[in-house]
Amino acid sequence: MTTNSAFRTKEINDRCGGSPRSKHLEGLAMDIRTMEMTNDEKVEFVRLCASYGALAFGFYNRFIHFDIHSKRNWGSIPRRYVPVLKQFKLSPYIRG
Repeated sequence: MTTNSAFRTKEINDRCGGSPRSKHLEGLAMDIRTMEMTNDEKVEFVRLCASYGALAFGFYNRFIHFDIHSKRNWGSIPRRYVPVLKQFKLSPYIRG
């Protein structure tokens, strides 16, 4: 498993095109490279992150973003992750 990004300074965040409100700036987020992972491994990774307190996920072609700031979501959610997000009542499935 490879960490693409964790804590970022404002300068690094600006350079990589990060949001001005990025949770990386507060040390509350990580992006994990997933290109070498199977779909089952990705789902298990999300399950483990959620079980240890991750509250938000962003799913991208090459990585998964997760953070511990608040329950929220953005972008599309691949179907394979829906059962895990529902199990942990994470956005957009806060009610399960």
